[in-house]
Amino acid sequence: MTWREIWLKIRGAMDASLFFRAILAVCGGLNKVYIGSVTQKTLSSPMRDEIVRSSRAITWIKKVFNIPAWLRVTFIKDAYEQSILHKLMNVIGRLGEGSIARRAFCELTGAPRFFCPEVLLMAIVAATPFLETMRLAAALGACALLLVFKIMTDPAYALPLNSTGIMIVIYAIAGLFVAVTSLAPADSARIALLTTLLMSVHILLVAIINSRKKLEVMLFVFCTSAACTGLYGAWQKLSGYVNRTWVDKSLFGDVSLRVFSTFDNPNVYGAYLLLAIPVSAVMIYMSRKWFAKLYYAAIMVLLIYNMGYTYSRGCYLALAVGLFVFIMFTEKRLIALLTAIIVCVPFILPSSMLARLVSITNLSDSSTSFRIYIWQATLRMIKDYWMAGLGQGIAAYNVLYPLYMFSNVPAPHSHNLILQVFTELGIWGLIIFVVLLITFFREQLLLFHRTRNNKLKIMLSAWIAAACAFLFQGMFDYVFYNYRVMLTFFVFTGIAGALVNIRTKSDFT
Repeated sequence: MTWREIWLKIRGAMDASLFFRAILAVCGGLNKVYIGSVTQKTLSSPMRDEIVRSSRAITWIKKVFNIPAWLRVTFIKDAYEQSILHKLMNVIGRLGEGSIARRAFCELTGAPRFFCPEVLLMAIVAATPFLETMRLAAALGACALLLVFKIMTDPAYALPLNSTGIMIVIYAIAGLFVAVTSLAPADSARIALLTTLLMSVHILLVAIINSRKKLEVMLFVFCTSAACTGLYGAWQKLSGYVNRTWVDKSLFGDVSLRVFSTFDNPNVYGAYLLLAIPVSAVMIYMSRKWFAKLYYAAIMVLLIYNMGYTYSRGCYLALAVGLFVFIMFTEKRLIALLTAIIVCVPFILPSSMLARLVSITNLSDSSTSFRIYIWQATLRMIKDYWMAGLGQGIAAYNVLYPLYMFSNVPAPHSHNLILQVFTELGIWGLIIFVVLLITFFREQLLLFHRTRNNKLKIMLSAWIAAACAFLFQGMFDYVFYNYRVMLTFFVFTGIAGALVNIRTKSDFT
């Protein structure tokens, strides 16, 4: 289906909507009242033309409409930098340079480095796979308050919002707005506030990780935390003391258990590994010392071992997609080697993993057939509630899902990231989310094409490939259902945003 056909279908649905036609009727009536009125004559005067031409509003409107394909959102960042909010933050920072608050802070702590948000943020990143979601959210709220305090009292701190950070703020506002009109407003408001806190980690990382040293430490913390989940997952596999709920013995007799580490679900753990494996792999190349290279290589092998025993078919395919994207960005001639590896897969993989891969097209597999039924039901829901959405959270989704479901297949979510966002936030929330993703990839690609540093190109390629793999898995599962995985994704994008900011100040060698 072409983009034109998709647009024609959307336009047809809008034309058939009573709500849309009512809006057009109101606008038409206002236009008739306006034509010939005193207001129109006043605004049509020669003086008005000169005022409009020199006004800041028109200048910004011209900038917006000159953006190719409406995909670039850098003008939002420029607007923020020229706004009253940005000026207010600068004034507060300047006042804090010699303020009593800053002097008292230094006197009480003995040194400005104590009670710093960097330590708390690194602790949050390290604890993400292990702590409960609400505790992580509370820690993020404390970190945000601490950062605000540091901005007020320490001129070394600032709030450099990048384009992705601004889109995250807009997306969070959309979630809070839809919570008001949700079918389960109390639950949706709670989930909207929670996701806002979790997504704020991107902004915190971009603001706090402002040097190469901090970036290296944060990457070390991220990989070490992932290694701990890998050790626990390996223990699950070797000991056999693990919940076997996720094993379908009727179809996969060779699969004795599926590793899920600290995430309670093997598919969720696989989505986490899709981000952790590329980061640990690229750190092998980026590290300058052999001991560090061996350390990250051991982590990568451990995580790949765990990925294999999650038996997550979607994650297997997503990892292959990520590898393909990485090769396309770094060395296209390796495509032949990748093809050879794929041909050899049936002879290399254990029979249990191969059986899982082959079963993707087997509709008798309950997980495959259930997903198809759930997708069909979700599409029916979207057809009726495409404009405003249902609101975030399981409660809002399950208010209507039982009325639309096929074959009595229960579901807490749609098992698809895009469908779930569309269902929860409606068409406008989906557009904001897609623009958010485009903005993230655009920032990475712009730096990739501008830099001549090969190490930096390799690192950016790994980041882009990992994001592509994660989103590919989102086609088969709602990867944000587990909030710790959602937090990990925005930690990942925040580190990438910090990398872009650091690179704009100095070369990354």
